[in-house]
Amino acid sequence: QYLETVWTQAGLKREISVITNSKTVDVRHNYFGVFPDILAVVTLSSPTAANLHGFVGKAFDNTWSKGPYYGGETLAANVTWKGEVWLTGDLIVPTGKVLTVAAATTVHVVKYDVAKDGIGDIDATINGTLDVQGTAGKGVKFVEQGGSGKAGSWYRIRVTGSGSKALLKYATFGHAVTALQLESGAHVLDHVTVAKTQSNGLLVTSASNVKANDTVVTEAGGHGVHVQSSSGVTFDKLTSNKNKGHGLHIAAAKTGLKFSNVTATGNANAGLSCDRCSATVSDC
Repeated sequence: QYLETVWTQAGLKREISVITNSKTVDVRHNYFGVFPDILAVVTLSSPTAANLHGFVGKAFDNTWSKGPYYGGETLAANVTWKGEVWLTGDLIVPTGKVLTVAAATTVHVVKYDVAKDGIGDIDATINGTLDVQGTAGKGVKFVEQGGSGKAGSWYRIRVTGSGSKALLKYATFGHAVTALQLESGAHVLDHVTVAKTQSNGLLVTSASNVKANDTVVTEAGGHGVHVQSSSGVTFDKLTSNKNKGHGLHIAAAKTGLKFSNVTATGNANAGLSCDRCSATVSDC
């Protein structure tokens, strides 16, 4: 394997070249002189030649602090995000650890597309707890960095594992492939908005304990809300509009599914679709 750096030669279009036979060079948590378009100055012999996740947006000082840049890591302790935060690589919150996002925080998820397929690669896997503490006047945002508004700029937030928890209050998620994927664990959503995703807006799969109040999903490239192979799922005050699939699609579901005060308009397919499922739906 071969790594070449040419930082001092001004005007070069490429400043780093990584060539490998089969292994991956670990180049995480570095500053590459530009932000966030590091792939403009990095040449890879293959998409797996180097792990660039967790890159930072400014030069390091003598403290070597990464500042508000996260990614390319598994959290070793509880962490609180405040103000403006950048997610520049895959993130894992392990079992027993808590990622808290304070009110009025904006999480900018960088579009990192090493495969150059038009789909952002970055996602977060929550095996512990994601505690988003937005309020009515100070909501939390997870959005694509740069403001292009393009769906698919980042991948998803996946909450999975028997001890996992998604505790989401006054939170907005935009421009992902699938913004939220909720699986096993106990999840509570209160005033959550999902907008402009490339695939399903909110996916609930193999879940058994999801409670959502006042949820809005709009302009998903697939279904607004897709609930599959799940039980114990309750949505009250669900609005799912202008999606390219169904507003609410329930498939192969089990028991204890309840949906009330549902509004689903302007969807390309049905407002409500139930495939091999048994659910209680009221006040639609």
